[in-house]
Amino acid sequence: TGLVKGAILIKGFAGTGKAQPLDSKILTPNGWIEMGDIKLNDQVTTPDGKTANVIGIFPQGKKDIYRITFKDGRTAECCKEHLWRVYDQSWKDKWKIKSLEEIMSRTKTRRNFKIQLIDPIDFGSQNIKKPTINPYLLGYMIGNGSLTLDKIVFSTKDNWIIEKITSLLLEDYEVRKCSKHSRYDYTIASKIKLKSKNDNYYLNIFKTLGLMGKSSYEKFIPREYLNLDFDNRILLIQGLIDSDGTVDKKTGSLSYSTSSEQLANDVVYLIRSIGGIASISSGYPTYTYNGVKKIGAKNYNINIRYNNPTILSKLPRKKERLPVNYQYRDCLYLEITNIEYSR
Repeated sequence: TGLVKGAILIKGFAGTGKAQPLDSKILTPNGWIEMGDIKLNDQVTTPDGKTANVIGIFPQGKKDIYRITFKDGRTAECCKEHLWRVYDQSWKDKWKIKSLEEIMSRTKTRRNFKIQLIDPIDFGSQNIKKPTINPYLLGYMIGNGSLTLDKIVFSTKDNWIIEKITSLLLEDYEVRKCSKHSRYDYTIASKIKLKSKNDNYYLNIFKTLGLMGKSSYEKFIPREYLNLDFDNRILLIQGLIDSDGTVDKKTGSLSYSTSSEQLANDVVYLIRSIGGIASISSGYPTYTYNGVKKIGAKNYNINIRYNNPTILSKLPRKKERLPVNYQYRDCLYLEITNIEYSR
């Protein structure tokens, strides 16, 4: 197996040419390691989300390395002899095994070549700790929460969200309006009187995770939550989408917006780890203040595609807009857009 940078594995077959640089990242049940550190009998993660033992290592010596770029921004590196299972809609059988050199020879139609996405990655149960906070709640607060130094505040006009978050809290905690005059602002508060704010369980959790006091452009997903099991990663994604996600009313297309570059990259990692496609675009929004046009903070927008979009949201008004599946399955293949000499 080889790795496409960005947490995506590519498929190869026993006895075929597979040569990548020694610094290529390989996913194992114990985390990411480099190709050059692989040893016999090591376990590596396979494209079907499972694991396999390494039964042979065959050093290739010095070779020219080429960088392959895919449509959503992912890249991979390999030699010209490396074999790829590629798709072309003009072929009768659709899929064929081609060396990178053969792929490169079709320069005029190279964009037609696509590779298959992986199944959801299993990061290895021995490395998964039980979440200290429900992943949906964490995702929602990262997306829509104001995590000040002494209070957790979030805003919503959806009663469904209030009920959902309430159902996820410990028995001694509740969702409470920030003040009598608050219309949409809520906080997570203890039902019993605490000796100090430092005794608030949820405040302590967010502090431990390093999220308290972070501005919107500083937000991120804690590393241990990026590598949860599939069901918990879906919960995390649902929380993110139900807060700052957008589902287009006409097309059902799904996107996520944030002013944090790190959070944008974390969301991309999550989507790709479950076998989806995610790409980032960025720009500076404009607004008018006192009649003067101003430029806002840099914003990152993540376009998301997945073969079962409806599981990525729980909030009814968003979930009902998502298609059950995409009409054209070609959009769920990863298209090769460029191949260039690396080193």
